[in-house]
Order: sequence, then structure tokens, then C-alpha cells
Amino acid sequence: MDNFREWLSDNLRYIMLGLGIVLVLALLFFGIHFVTGLFSDKGDQGTKPAQIQTSDVGTEPTPQVTATPTAEPTQEPEPTEEPDQLQKGAYPAVNALINTYYTALGGKDVDTIRGILDGFSEEDGELIRSAAYIQGYQNVETYTKKGMKDGEYVAFVAYDLKFVNIDTLYPGLSQLYVRTREDGSLAILGEPESTEMETYMEQLCEEEDVKALISEVQLQADAASSSDQALQNFLGELGIA
Repeated sequence: MDNFREWLSDNLRYIMLGLGIVLVLALLFFGIHFVTGLFSDKGDQGTKPAQIQTSDVGTEPTPQVTATPTAEPTQEPEPTEEPDQLQKGAYPAVNALINTYYTALGGKDVDTIRGILDGFSEEDGELIRSAAYIQGYQNVETYTKKGMKDGEYVAFVAYDLKFVNIDTLYPGLSQLYVRTREDGSLAILGEPESTEMETYMEQLCEEEDVKALISEVQLQADAASSSDQALQNFLGELGIA
């Protein structure tokens, strides 16, 4: 168990690629903050009609000319960008990449992971091979939002984690950054390339549809843990129950 703890502490980024772990084995959570907006009603700003003054010239009355009010141009509302909704299974190529990654990760298939994970090293491979307590990932579902550039995606991946000698599957959720390589193939980014990317991914985790997904998976994880004493004991030994 101590070896597994050591592996887990060193290897979290290879399980969830280090790009803002949302939920993995209940080890680390983004805080779920409910943001309330303060709205103030703006009073209608009426326009006062312009007053046209006329003056008498000499002693003879002159007819008054009533000015025809000029219609003010209607101000067109500024176009608003459609919100980027969290979509389930929207991009088949991304889904295939994610499924390949988690199948390879569960099967300790380092060669496959090397081909689809940018920034992979031989040390990474050794760490993955040493994950003896993780049997595999099942029921993988991919939700996506747009990335920072065209051809890039932020994937929120829900799955059930199978531990060795534990019958009950344990739900998890991870956040991955996917981009298109120069040759047109898709790859998972192993490390954030900039603080801007880290900030972008953190901001996505504060959006309502993502927070709802996080809450859903958390409830599933809690239910799984409470339903299986062996799983609960195992998580307790890891210090995460």
C-alpha cells in the first residue's frame, strides 16, 4: 500500500494529465462555488424633446413653424456570442482519442499512450506500468467544450475506475486538453503550455454546466463508496474516504 501511495502521489498527472484535476479517486477537487449575480434595474432613460424657440421680428406677427421631430436612429443591439455548452459525445474523433487513451492507460499500454500524449517520457512509462492497483477504466463518456484555438478542445471525461480485488466501480471525472497536431491528428496535451491555458481551464470549471457534471459524479462516487465496505476501506487506507 505504501508503494501505491507513493506511485499515486507521483503519478496523478499521468492519470489525469495534470490539467486541473477535477475528481480522481476523490483525491483532489476544484471548489464548487455558486456565484450569485447582483442585478440592478436601470430606469428608462427618456429623451427630452428639444425646445425650439422662435422670436418675433418687428411688429408684424410671423407664422410659427412647428419643427418636425427627427426620429433618433435605432441603436442595434450588439451581437452576443452563443454560450459554449458542454456537449456529450459531440466530436467522434475526440471520443475515439479519449477511449484509446483510457483503454491504454488501464492496460498499461505505454506504446499507445506515447503516440497520443504530447510530452510523454520514458519515466512516465515506468510510472504507468507500476500502477498495479488500478485494473482499468470502464464506461468512459466524453463531454467537450471549445479550446482556446480552433482545433482544440477541453474534454471532461467521466468514467468508472476498477480497482484490483474491489467489485464496485468507483466513478471519476477528469479534465483533459486536446489539440490538433500539424499532421491533422489529435493528441492529448500532457502539460499546460502557459498560465493562460491553466486559467482558461479553471474558468471552464466554474461554468454552471460543468459544475453540474462535477456534482453528479461526486454523488455517484459517494454512493459507490457507501455501498461497498471493501471499497470504503480501500479508500480509507489511501486516506481519501
